[in-house]
Amino acid sequence: MRSIQARWWYGPGLIGAVGALLAVLSSHSAFSAQPASAGEKIARAERISIEGGVEHPKSLTLADLKREPATSEVVSLKAGKGILTGTYTGVLLWTLLQEATIKVSPENKNEIIRHTILVTSSDGYATVLSAAEIDPQLGGEHAIIAYAKDGQPLTNKRGFARLILPADKSAARAVSGVTRITVQ
Repeated sequence: MRSIQARWWYGPGLIGAVGALLAVLSSHSAFSAQPASAGEKIARAERISIEGGVEHPKSLTLADLKREPATSEVVSLKAGKGILTGTYTGVLLWTLLQEATIKVSPENKNEIIRHTILVTSSDGYATVLSAAEIDPQLGGEHAIIAYAKDGQPLTNKRGFARLILPADKSAARAVSGVTRITVQ
């Protein structure tokens, strides 16, 4: 009789890929920055930069966002201190990325699916989205850079904008005080 043992096997390719991913993440300022301590003052974001793998990097103010086509979504997300609910108004992240023009090579089929978007807060909190999940031709999920809740401007000590993902069940990716959007 032969005994069967459950064993995990990781080939050198997978180990190398995981190592490379960890190296990239640890070298990025959003992941290496220490979050603000309880007594430390957090600088309020007055601009949002769109940078990285884009043809036209941008720096946006609240007034710039308000000039864009607005969208509103009613959300109810589980948060650490209850439920985050309300009608959020802002600009689709995809609209902002289209204006900044994500760099893609015409030689590579469906290259957009290889890109990620890192959204970072003024306090260093960050989340990653795939470009494919918010591309209307692929996943089509709404990602909103919101500047108002229930018709009132967002009043957050971190900044004037918040990432809202209406399809999420949790508010874990609802980054408040958005200061940087980096395309990778």
